[in-house]
Amino acid sequence: MPSLFRRLTHQALEKVSFQGEILDLGGSKTSEYMQMVKKTAKSVTVLNIDSGTQPDIFADLEQSLPCADQSFDTVLAMNLFEHIYHYQQLLDESCRVLRPQGVFVMVVPFLFQIHPSPNDYFRYTRQTLLRLLPEHGFEEVEIREIGTGLC
Repeated sequence: MPSLFRRLTHQALEKVSFQGEILDLGGSKTSEYMQMVKKTAKSVTVLNIDSGTQPDIFADLEQSLPCADQSFDTVLAMNLFEHIYHYQQLLDESCRVLRPQGVFVMVVPFLFQIHPSPNDYFRYTRQTLLRLLPEHGFEEVEIREIGTGLC
């Protein structure tokens, strides 16, 4: 049975219309959310360092992405950035591979237990994301919080 956070994340994703060519950073072709993405996407390319995820592109997310500039309409990062120590480089790379008017969809946990995969480094607040994303080239930032916490 999926966790409450995962169920709430999937409910939020159902409201997103994924258009064009999608780059799924750190994803897996067998992830539950993939069916939601594929409903409206033209294509989905999975990039991951874990061969068990059946990636289309096998690559280290802490290095330059092996993708051409402006080659995707959407970059998707599902529960990924807490595992990336050099996250600023990955934000730059995510922006670089997006086409003009492209969309960056990022899901990050906040009140969630440490979950090494293989490591767990960060939690991001709304205030951090509102400052961080524009610093890395993202022009319009909209944050939709998932859940309301324990209180």
